[in-house]
Amino acid sequence: MAKKSKRKKPVKRRRKRRKRKLNIALQILIQSLPILLITSIGEVIAGSVLGKMSTALAVVPGLIILIPAVMDLRGNIGTALGSRVSTMLHLGILGKHFSFNRIIGHNVGASASLTAAVALILGIVAHFIQFFLGFRALVRCICSL
Repeated sequence: MAKKSKRKKPVKRRRKRRKRKLNIALQILIQSLPILLITSIGEVIAGSVLGKMSTALAVVPGLIILIPAVMDLRGNIGTALGSRVSTMLHLGILGKHFSFNRIIGHNVGASASLTAAVALILGIVAHFIQFFLGFRALVRCICSL
């Protein structure tokens, strides 16, 4: 039996594949870098605001209950919006180039209304948790006004 020689792929094809992979990676970096920078700046600002609110947290202990829930709420609703938009992209409802159309407007409106409704419910729940745990500071602040 004669051994079959393994053919090596031509060097040009390998270089083209590497170049294509590099172009795709560069496109992903260019598209994602601005969003990552914006969210990083937003997180720094949110952290500094929370750091300066230590006196408010001492006066209104309900905020200690509310802040983690609200932070998680925005992440969950933003993820749902992102999955809806990506599904529309995969189904071909949205094109390659982003434009604010009626479908996107409805989805953003649904996310905003869901955020408002759940934030209201979280506020009410935080008030009752604070009340039942014995944190009376919020009630005193409201009654003194």
